Amino acid sequence: YDTAINAVTHTAPHHADEVFATAMLAILFPVELYRTRDQAIIESTNAIVYDVGGEFNPEKKRFDHHQKSFSEIRPDEITYSSAGLIWREYGAEIIKKLGKSKRVDDEMAAEIVSRVDNVLIRGIDARDNGQGEKGDSMSISSVISTFNALWDEDEDYDECFMKACEMAGLILEREIKVAISSAYGRKLIADQIKTADGAVLV
Repeated sequence: YDTAINAVTHTAPHHADEVFATAMLAILFPVELYRTRDQAIIESTNAIVYDVGGEFNPEKKRFDHHQKSFSEIRPDEITYSSAGLIWREYGAEIIKKLGKSKRVDDEMAAEIVSRVDNVLIRGIDARDNGQGEKGDSMSISSVISTFNALWDEDEDYDECFMKACEMAGLILEREIKVAISSAYGRKLIADQIKTADGAVLV
């Protein structure tokens, strides 16, 4: 075990929730990830631990949702998974980093955190917790699952995980930028209306 490790999640197979959680953290800092279910390592690390370990405690950087005591549920009764927990904790920071040129403030960041949760993260959490809709269309979660190593191919589990994280990162970053662009546009229009002399045609 390397002391440079700053993120820990579970071993293969991977799921969309910890893949997206990893992609989120990778926007904030270079992720040195260790994948394990070894409870002794998990309990002794100072790294951010998600989707493994049996503990939810943001102050200790612990973001698991599998334990019986877990009770983090959205108002619409969709239970959080590791993707939602990491997004709730670090989403505003991620948005401010990606939206630096658009002058994203706390109010805009909160709006964007909520929007991205509603359109992307919430569905990942729902499917991970067995609350997602079943249908013919392919979900983001099932796209990420296709990157798991195949039993009849000589594929490396960690390389497959990294490919899934790259895909998740592209989707996540684009969705955040779409949300930032929309919020920024509304702010510009609102500012114009506030400072306009006379009537404004909307």
